[in-house]
Amino acid sequence: ADARATLNALDDGVVTLDAAGRIVAMNRAAAALFACEPREVVGTAFDSLFDAAQRDVVRAALAGLGTEISIAASGRPVTLRVSVREGARVAVLRAPSEVAARSISDVDPQAFDPQAFDRPAFLGHLDREIRTPVEGIVGLADGILAEPHGVLDERYRVPLRAIRAAGDHVRGLVSDLIEIATIESGGLALSVRPLPLNELVSGCVELLQPEAARGRIVLRTSFSPDLAPLEADEPSLRQAALAVIGEAIRATA
Repeated sequence: ADARATLNALDDGVVTLDAAGRIVAMNRAAAALFACEPREVVGTAFDSLFDAAQRDVVRAALAGLGTEISIAASGRPVTLRVSVREGARVAVLRAPSEVAARSISDVDPQAFDPQAFDRPAFLGHLDREIRTPVEGIVGLADGILAEPHGVLDERYRVPLRAIRAAGDHVRGLVSDLIEIATIESGGLALSVRPLPLNELVSGCVELLQPEAARGRIVLRTSFSPDLAPLEADEPSLRQAALAVIGEAIRATA
């Protein structure tokens, strides 16, 4: 009873979960945040309290214990951290002090000053916080695929290739964001040279094969053997090819 009273006195929302991510209990702050009665949600999945678009992020937080993420709960910006205490998983939701009393829908769009937004600093942060960890993941996959400790079983090789391909894709997305910002600032320099189009498109198809396979889609290609080199900027052309092939996969799935 004392422990429950202590939890109910906290300003932070606290939700206790079982190993499957189902709600065991929650304090008053969490119940108020989600506008629900604790007894009505006990036994339901924790991620079901969030909008459908955010549930994958919540599941990732449940899997990555100790990682703090920013998310919206019932329209309010909060941070979510999941940890293990005495064998139970505990999710703590905390509203940033400066916005705790404001709903996302109440934010005045006019309050944002585009001129004051430090885009280079933001992109630098994005580059460090996303590209650097992904580089590490891709490097680790490459290291295992190099078979330093002997021949690798094919059942491990296939998912490692998929990890590497996904990592390359994320790196490409970050590069695209930085490139778009560079274009908007008028600082993009194109490097036009003869490119083997068949080889470039084939590489894009290989990169997107895992995504197609998840949707049970078979990608088939037919290239002209006598196609002349194309004068173009390689990163821009690859970006266009990936966009076209990726959209075709999503439209077919």
